[in-house]
Amino acid sequence: MSTDSTFKCSRCGVYRASNQFGTHVKGGIQGQKGDRLKVCLTCRTEATTNKKRKRLKSKSYPPMKRIAVPPALSPSQFVAALAECASAPKIESRLRVSLAEMTISGKDAADHIASLAWKATGYRFTYAVPSTFACRLWCSFILP
Repeated sequence: MSTDSTFKCSRCGVYRASNQFGTHVKGGIQGQKGDRLKVCLTCRTEATTNKKRKRLKSKSYPPMKRIAVPPALSPSQFVAALAECASAPKIESRLRVSLAEMTISGKDAADHIASLAWKATGYRFTYAVPSTFACRLWCSFILP
């Protein structure tokens, strides 16, 4: 004779033994931690599988856009390119500067490139390095 009580699953409506129901992992609006769930484990597994399938089906990301990366310029080519635009009120361009020829690196290299741009254009040159693993200089020119 079993003293195990039965409960009705709120999803499928079948009466099942209490060991066929899970328990709340943490307390919240639905119930306290350790309370019996209202849905049997079979229905819960089925619902979780359907939810995952629908989520994967709805995540149709658009294809990634390829961005053309400009060729890296030497510091002297960078200064020459800036000197051509020195009289322009606004300079907007994507330039990459190669640090291969330079013996300094990091912030010192960025400071050196900023000073070269300042001398070539007369504009104040500010930069920011968004992360330590990126070798990009995000630049903006500020009129003096």
